[in-house]
Amino acid sequence: MLSQLTDVTIYNAANEAISRKGTGILTEKKNHNSFDTQLQLSTPKLAQLKAGESYYAVGIRQNGAPTRTETVKCIVPGPKPVFQGSIPFTEKPKDFKPKPDAGSDADIFIQYTNYSSTQFDRSTWGFNLQVALGYPTNSPGPTLLANSGQQSIGAAQRLSWFDEGPADIYLCWASGSNFGVWIHFNFRMWGIGPRPIWYVTTNGSDWQLAGNDPSDPYTWDSAALGYNVAGTPTSGSASLSVNVIITDIKK
Repeated sequence: MLSQLTDVTIYNAANEAISRKGTGILTEKKNHNSFDTQLQLSTPKLAQLKAGESYYAVGIRQNGAPTRTETVKCIVPGPKPVFQGSIPFTEKPKDFKPKPDAGSDADIFIQYTNYSSTQFDRSTWGFNLQVALGYPTNSPGPTLLANSGQQSIGAAQRLSWFDEGPADIYLCWASGSNFGVWIHFNFRMWGIGPRPIWYVTTNGSDWQLAGNDPSDPYTWDSAALGYNVAGTPTSGSASLSVNVIITDIKK
């Protein structure tokens, strides 16, 4: 799959931003023996990149969906860097036990419960799922009602015992401010791979890692939003759900 990316931020292995506001082309392809990634970028200024070092990138696809690459190595540094990465399809582990099809149960899931007196309208939202391998389990309605309103978004993997991801779900709500959660499911093979991770935004576009560990809770800046918003994750090896609670600021 080939995608044009904008607002690309390059991160090093320590989750430190090395370069921002890049544009480029992301190519992701499942071959017979591997899952391959290539990223070609144009950066607004010379980034401090080193050939052979590992990085990952976060950006926005042409349809507005946020995306994160797998870990890739810089093969061409400079103002137009090129990154490549490949995950080999290893032999099935001898002790591997396939789990049943996810069915209607979501592997990645975001739920909002609004106890505030403010009603919110759905803004940026959607799915980025591998064709024929991932499917939505929950889709949000257009309005998050005040005083106990609830909406959710979720997705599952059809072949979760073999080939999982990459996949994304994201959902933002707006009423003056614009906040939301994005869950990214990294590529996994035979149950081997990193845990799903999540990002947050306060304006619907500039996504930031919620924490260094997917199980870390996150609290938005209430002064910036005008209400209290807190996200509590439940993190598994191949699953992640985030429960977001919204309340009024007590005066």
